[in-house]
Amino acid sequence: MYGVQGRSRLGTLHTDLSAGMWFRLDGRSGYFKRLGPSGEEGLNFLMHFSATVSRVFYDATLQGGMFNNTSTYYISDENMIRWLGQLNISATFEMWKHQLLIYSQMSSPRFMNSSAHAWTGIAYKYWF
Repeated sequence: MYGVQGRSRLGTLHTDLSAGMWFRLDGRSGYFKRLGPSGEEGLNFLMHFSATVSRVFYDATLQGGMFNNTSTYYISDENMIRWLGQLNISATFEMWKHQLLIYSQMSSPRFMNSSAHAWTGIAYKYWF
């Protein structure tokens, strides 16, 4: 299963546009056929990939807000990176009502002299 996604935000906190695509590989059943793993199913494996590109016009979390541009933490327009990228990868293992999710997210730098960010996590769910 695959798809495209888009988002636009216009506001005092964020103003941006983003577009991306995603791909999901499911070993057993379709995405909308079930809410969670059932007790009767055996082992199931899912992979999910998504990539997003964003164009940032305004970000008050980095630029100090509309009326506060004298703060020490203010990042000027010249130092903002306006084109951003994000990549998400996850693997899910399901057995009976147990679910183990391993995920990783990578994001490009948001302003000059900053670094890209990446993190990985593990989640466990039990479906009652």
